[in-house]
Amino acid sequence: MADLLLLVVLMYSFHEIEAQARVPPELTVNPPVITVADSVTLNCTTSAAVPQCDFYIASQKLSKGSSCVQTLTGSELLKITHKSVPAEVEVRCSYTVQVYSDKHTSPDSQPSTITINNLHPPKLTVSLLMITVPDSVTLNCTTSAAVSQCDFYIASQKLSKGSSCVQTLTGSELLKITHKSVPAEVEVRCSYTVQVHTVNHTSPDSHPSNITINNLRPPELTVNPPLITETDSVTLSCQTHAAVPQCDFYIACQKLSKGSSCVQTLTGSELLKIAQTSLPAEVEVRCSYTVQVYSDKHTSPDSQPSIITINNLRPPKLTVSPLMITETDSVTLNCQTPSSVSVTQCYLLFSGDKTVKISPFLWTLTGSEILSMTRQRSPVTVEMTCYYVSKYKSPVSNMSAIIIQSK
Repeated sequence: MADLLLLVVLMYSFHEIEAQARVPPELTVNPPVITVADSVTLNCTTSAAVPQCDFYIASQKLSKGSSCVQTLTGSELLKITHKSVPAEVEVRCSYTVQVYSDKHTSPDSQPSTITINNLHPPKLTVSLLMITVPDSVTLNCTTSAAVSQCDFYIASQKLSKGSSCVQTLTGSELLKITHKSVPAEVEVRCSYTVQVHTVNHTSPDSHPSNITINNLRPPELTVNPPLITETDSVTLSCQTHAAVPQCDFYIACQKLSKGSSCVQTLTGSELLKIAQTSLPAEVEVRCSYTVQVYSDKHTSPDSQPSIITINNLRPPKLTVSPLMITETDSVTLNCQTPSSVSVTQCYLLFSGDKTVKISPFLWTLTGSEILSMTRQRSPVTVEMTCYYVSKYKSPVSNMSAIIIQSK
């Protein structure tokens, strides 16, 4: 009776496994669209336990072991099918289960198609989009594939400078290649090549970039004063070598729309609003200028950046007593700082250029000491101001003058 029961169980298992083997597997392909250098994963999903899977690439049986998950590159698929890009490759799979000494192979899965496209275009980055004749620009052809060679095209002229994907050229070289003279605009593109077995495949071109070459020099930007409070004003002067230019100012990379004047005056409050920041702040400022050559406008490179420091410090008040002394007399100087500010040091400025670091903030000096500090002789009038340092340097105080007479 037990033998009969065992036979029934074995026959049931045999028929169950045999029935499973008649169910086709499901084939998933991820991703279904690739390039030559990309990889695709083939997954043959079955309902049977521990199967052996076979993959068929365009009717060619894949000999890559019995795993039901296989990964292939576009290059390998092209080699198996003896095709070149662009190509569509049909893939199917089946699986095998063993029942005692017999092997049973399932029907094939539904076919899936893998599309192998041409290579993705590279990304071209240009370090400077505006240069002068002696300046240099770096071209970088960035790809997602393992690249053997990059080609650059300067106004459709292929650049013969080796296979490096990073090239540096001067404005002079760009003009020579394109047979142009300044001012000029030069279009630049790039592509790359990968080798698939013995065959080279070239990508589509990158998006073009335009490099402007002119003979304009960058302007010089002066900022006066470089340290202000929110209510103070600062004057920006964009000094150029061109005749009657139009100037543009950039406040923390935001273009200032205040007309074409090359001298602009802004308050600390306006700078904070443009830069979208709050006190205390350091705001970077640059400028450029534009000249018109016939019907074309040409813009210079940017100036060197300048930093404007905006803080909420108020200027101190300088009091001097008495205002007239001799060389042997003494004078009291008091740099009165705001009570709300923690001050670390005060500085006295004589005649606008001689700075003396003195502590504390109340000084008593003789006429001869002042003459020695300023390297002057009596009779003389000495102008002085003071400022203090907290976290930032304060604006200067009011100006006071002391008359030093001879004996």
